[in-house]
Amino acid sequence: RWQDNELKLFGGTRSRSNATARPDVTLLWPAREDGGFCLIIDGSASVEGEQMTIRPVSAILHRSHAASEDRPEGSECEHILSPEPG
Repeated sequence: RWQDNELKLFGGTRSRSNATARPDVTLLWPAREDGGFCLIIDGSASVEGEQMTIRPVSAILHRSHAASEDRPEGSECEHILSPEPG
């Protein structure tokens, strides 16, 4: 669920262990088979019990060249959340 600008979810044992050891995470929602965009989110994870909280830092909608043949220059990306400078 989305709450207070964070993604709250239950994670498996391995996911929670990985997020605890390496809190910088990347989430990927793959594109549908019809060639739409995939969503790539970079964020910071924290773990409390079985719950994981991901605070997004940046997010990109991305469509590969193969899915976007009318764009000969390559892939198509749109930043929908950019990291804060610093």
